[in-house]
Amino acid sequence: MERGPAAMAGLGAAGRATAAAEIAEAFRWAFLTVAAYAGCAMALAWWVPVRRL
Repeated sequence: MERGPAAMAGLGAAGRATAAAEIAEAFRWAFLTVAAYAGCAMALAWWVPVRRL
């Protein structure tokens, strides 16, 4: 990541495909984790009783 596109230039076609698949999977899991956290937060906020102050 520090070298940017130059890091991918040294890889063969199979290496680039593997790296791209791994990066895509990492982003997929990251966004799934954020979505799950947001869903849990929404569910917890929904179950909190509403009281007038």
